Amino acid sequence: MRIECPACAAGFEVSPSALEPNGRTVRCAACKTTWFASAPAMALADGAIEEISPPARAPAISAEDRADHDALAAAGIRPVTDDAEIIVVEKAPSISPAGEEPPPPVMPKRKTVARFTSSTRGRERRFPLGLVAVLLIGVLSLGIAGRQSIVRAAPELASLYAAIGFPVNLRGLEFQNIRTRQEIQDGITVLAIEGEVENIVSRAVELPRVRLSVLGENGVEIYSWTALLPRSILYPHERVQFKSRLASPPAAGKEIMVRFLTRGDLTGVFTKPKGHLVARILIAEDEEASRMLLTRALELDGHSVHACADGADALEYLQGGGEADLLLTDISMPLMDGIALALSVSRDRPTLPILLMTGFADQRERASGLDSLIKGVIVKPFQIEDVRAKVRDVLA
Repeated sequence: MRIECPACAAGFEVSPSALEPNGRTVRCAACKTTWFASAPAMALADGAIEEISPPARAPAISAEDRADHDALAAAGIRPVTDDAEIIVVEKAPSISPAGEEPPPPVMPKRKTVARFTSSTRGRERRFPLGLVAVLLIGVLSLGIAGRQSIVRAAPELASLYAAIGFPVNLRGLEFQNIRTRQEIQDGITVLAIEGEVENIVSRAVELPRVRLSVLGENGVEIYSWTALLPRSILYPHERVQFKSRLASPPAAGKEIMVRFLTRGDLTGVFTKPKGHLVARILIAEDEEASRMLLTRALELDGHSVHACADGADALEYLQGGGEADLLLTDISMPLMDGIALALSVSRDRPTLPILLMTGFADQRERASGLDSLIKGVIVKPFQIEDVRAKVRDVLA
């Protein structure tokens, strides 16, 4: 006997005795649907066919009753009536044809979603730690070996190289054997500074001026001056000695700094604090004691002073780009006197005020012919207060 599933129309051959006498509930092996399969008609003794009527249909269930039933089922409550017939479906015999494997259950189709994979992930590379270390050492080696060129292009890196123990010397000159001592001359304390300059490169080097300064607490510069070396050019591995003296050094001085004069020293920018006049004063005086006295007095007034030992040095300073708001010069000097210096400066910088100093009457007469170029003549010997007052008047 053949029966068919009302849901999926799957057909099955079953033995009629499996449904006798009144039919039974069966389950589809394919879709698991259950339904009531009626028993086949029975033949009577006289040859008539008796039809077994199917069981009475269950009364129709209203939509309202169905909603109540679903609500109870969702809450886990299953109503049971007294005349309900419990059918254990799971124990129903399989109606699959003998020897035939049931078809596999139909699985719901899944929507295929393509996953995006970054194309860069496959190209990711990891560098070995050893290779990174070798590259780093190579870069550091190049930076140290080529530090001369690097500092020449970026001078601010010189302090960094010096801090890590690789100072950079672009000049090719070094100070050697710096010594300081104090002496008493004519009752005046004199600070003597001596040393040597050596050429450490294999080429001739032009010698700049030496800048010396007295430093106080916390390295603050109290006083500074410059000195010329006895030679202008130093050949490879040669040395030249220098010596400079400072009369009446500042009592607050703690140490001496010796270095070469730089362009920044010549073109430094000075500010004028509110309520106080600050000027850049250039002094040309061959007498060291007078030069130091003038420098200290004017610096106490807040001025920035650059002192030279001769008119030629002062003219070189100005022609090299040095700035000054006032020139204070002695007349009697060995290489270039104050008159020649005043004439040269007034030609190149006609707006620069000039004060002359002299102790000789004939030189005062020479200076009188320069009234249109100079602001006055200070007669030696002078009181330092007179010089400070004259400077204030000229600058005002």
